[in-house]
Amino acid sequence: MHTQAKDSPTQSLQAESPKRNYPFNCWWVAAAADEVTREPLCRWLLDQRVVLYRTENGAVAALEDRCAHRWAPLSGGQLVGDDIACPYHGFRYNARGICTFVPTQSHVPAALKVKSYPVREYAGFIWLWTGDVAKADPGLLPEIAWAADPAYFVTLRRYNGELRCNYMLLQENLMDLTHIPYLHAGAYAEYGGWHKAPEVKITDRSVTYVQRDSGVPFPCTLVHIEAGKRVNRIDRGTFASPACTLIGSEYEDPAPADGQRGRYNAQVLHCVTPISPGRCHYWNVFAFDFGQEIFKSHEAPAAEWDAIVKQDRTAVEAIQTTIDEDVNGDRVPKVLVRADAAAVEAQRIVQKMLQAESG
Repeated sequence: MHTQAKDSPTQSLQAESPKRNYPFNCWWVAAAADEVTREPLCRWLLDQRVVLYRTENGAVAALEDRCAHRWAPLSGGQLVGDDIACPYHGFRYNARGICTFVPTQSHVPAALKVKSYPVREYAGFIWLWTGDVAKADPGLLPEIAWAADPAYFVTLRRYNGELRCNYMLLQENLMDLTHIPYLHAGAYAEYGGWHKAPEVKITDRSVTYVQRDSGVPFPCTLVHIEAGKRVNRIDRGTFASPACTLIGSEYEDPAPADGQRGRYNAQVLHCVTPISPGRCHYWNVFAFDFGQEIFKSHEAPAAEWDAIVKQDRTAVEAIQTTIDEDVNGDRVPKVLVRADAAAVEAQRIVQKMLQAESG
């Protein structure tokens, strides 16, 4: 007779499936503006399959990517004027999701329609509202002041692909600069700083951290000044919504040379959109108010940034693997410190949004 060892488990223990922790009532990035063309684009967003395309006048349409007839993906079909035709039986839908044509009959049943998403094109991205249409207020789009400022030069727009982690793991990474001297030691060690907890400012909808460092080397990979010159740096990051975080660095040269500027600003927009509880999309835009002066090629900053993203990806995906595969999942309490304040407040904002949606 087979007997079980005394200290062996009596049943298989597995971590629970991750739960949804993203609000629907939010503007989320679906694609870069130049990704959406007259060729239908399929993208999974918040556990929903969406098809995006441009109408003949250039407006963006975003529809549920599932024909109401037999559920075939509309993104596999073709555009007929401003309508999209299902590749399975040829049913056509307009940009509002209403079926306009059934090949086998003249009457189009009123029930033949698919979900249409409110859309805004802003700051070089296509933003979708995935929740209650009546609450889709364009005023809730995050404020990106430099997007319309001619002083800023966009040097790099990057889609970093899909990350195998919950979107808030990435947002927490962005709200914490104290990991830089360790995770990104090779890339940023020479620039110094980031060892102390930042100041944190909170509003109902946003969290901002401010970190100040004096006498740090200027990042000479960005500006043609003498290597190693000591400057003052202010880093600011704002969790503007669950969908995006804005991070900027202001450099002050205390003793600029004749004819040289005394201040330089670098801005990075980070857009994060959930695919599912365990995966997300990740985009970046870089803007500099001195970019016109020194950028001749995008290759160097692109290569440098890709290396940094790879390090962040490795870290957050490893955390997600632990959550998914460890028997304790995410039920082990986190022991937090002062430097975690901004990330904690961002989580509180998300929880308030989720509670509001649940009633």
